[in-house]
Amino acid sequence: NNGKKNLFCFPPTISYCHIYYGFSQFMNEYNLFGINFISGQNAINKIVDEILKIDQEEGPYNFIAYSAGGIFSTLVAEELERRGKIVENIILIDCYWRKSIERNLKDNSKEELYKNLEDDGFISGATQVIKSIGLEKHTGKILNNAIDYLHFLHIEQKPVANISADYHFIKSTDYPVTKDFIPWSNFTSGEYNEYNGFGGHNDMISS
Repeated sequence: NNGKKNLFCFPPTISYCHIYYGFSQFMNEYNLFGINFISGQNAINKIVDEILKIDQEEGPYNFIAYSAGGIFSTLVAEELERRGKIVENIILIDCYWRKSIERNLKDNSKEELYKNLEDDGFISGATQVIKSIGLEKHTGKILNNAIDYLHFLHIEQKPVANISADYHFIKSTDYPVTKDFIPWSNFTSGEYNEYNGFGGHNDMISS
């Protein structure tokens, strides 16, 4: 809490920001705030209200997002700009938006989506992560929130183009080149930069 600037962090598919804890130890010049996903009506508006309470100086705002957090951060930036606020930078750490995920979610209920993610190994992997951070007794709640998060990002909400913030996209060494991805440059009228990061997707912000 002694930094000169605030940095708002957006979570991967698991929907919670615990993954930034180690990262935060190297960011002494910033105050880091994790924006966990909350389900329910008007979720983006509620989150923006909380950000405005935290940052009494009212910006400009700086975001960092990992994996699925790229879409989430863009939605929040869109609402902040709609309210006349300035989002200065959005840093995307190996974030992606796959067209195939969107198609799959349109074709499936949340129950079927859970089964698909279970077959893909996501549920077992997420369960291990939850156990590793000591939240095993909350596994069911966290997994349900992750399903709501995926459904929300790809079905219930759609970011618009022409966000004014500058986008900085850091790619992992195993970031696939595929036409299935929607490029982040589509969403900003500001500056767009790409950088080569170190390590695979799962290692990008690990210790």
